Amino acid sequence: MSEELEQFRSAEEAEAARDFEAPESETSVEQEKRKPPFDAVIVLGSGIEDPFWKWYNEKHPDSPITKADQDNRKGWMLGVDARMRTMAAVEMYLQRLTSKIIFTGGRTAEKRGIAESEAEKMRVYADYLLRRGGVKPEEIEDAIILEDRATNTIENIANVCGIIDANPEGYEHLAILTNGYHLDRAQALIKKFNLEAQGFTAEDLLVERSPKYQRILKRFFASTGYQDRVRGEIRWTRGLQEMPQYWHPQALSVENPERIDYILKSLGLEQIAEKVGRENLIRFLRETPRNIPPEG
Repeated sequence: MSEELEQFRSAEEAEAARDFEAPESETSVEQEKRKPPFDAVIVLGSGIEDPFWKWYNEKHPDSPITKADQDNRKGWMLGVDARMRTMAAVEMYLQRLTSKIIFTGGRTAEKRGIAESEAEKMRVYADYLLRRGGVKPEEIEDAIILEDRATNTIENIANVCGIIDANPEGYEHLAILTNGYHLDRAQALIKKFNLEAQGFTAEDLLVERSPKYQRILKRFFASTGYQDRVRGEIRWTRGLQEMPQYWHPQALSVENPERIDYILKSLGLEQIAEKVGRENLIRFLRETPRNIPPEG
């Protein structure tokens, strides 16, 4: 079996994965009255164009699965990680855990002919799932916010800071949602921006919704693709810990002076800022080429 099929070991299992899309939550009257504990959940992007569905499309262009995905299943072209994150974010909203959903991710697949951003793809999929869950279109429009310019997690958080800083009173209580393999780095990164957010994993939220996801997730965890993700996380986490020049050029794109000062302090550059001038130092750091952590 090709590497493209490692995420799902059979067409039958892939079809079962589509059951992710059936909302099973029932919102009680008490839940409707209760104010959500989080003002917003930040959903990190993870790329688009799922290789399984691309392969399946080519092999079975007239199959019900393919037609359903193209015509109705708005998660089309989202990778399995992004699907899980989107579904989990919808689950949080349906369970009245959050008032808003911030989807993140820019136009990372333009070279492959995909013009839409990751955030837009997740928004379209979430809109479909929320409507199936009984949420009115005008409520969905108000609930979903897009950060659609970033190309990596550092930019995701930097750009989200701009959204939050424009309305700090509206974003006092935050959650951050991603896959389990990615959460530790995501939480370490938001601290570098002087943000606080409670972490959630898509896997835990989906299994809590229904035990049926255990089988699909077991395959996901055993896949070559998942192991590659874990190895990648080790690399990027080490970069975050050991290579300031890996993250600070993009982190300093934030505009809030307090966040910038916090970042400079975390880098131990306060005295240098006093000597050369704060604005000169910030300009220099923003223009400094990024160092990418080496493999291995």
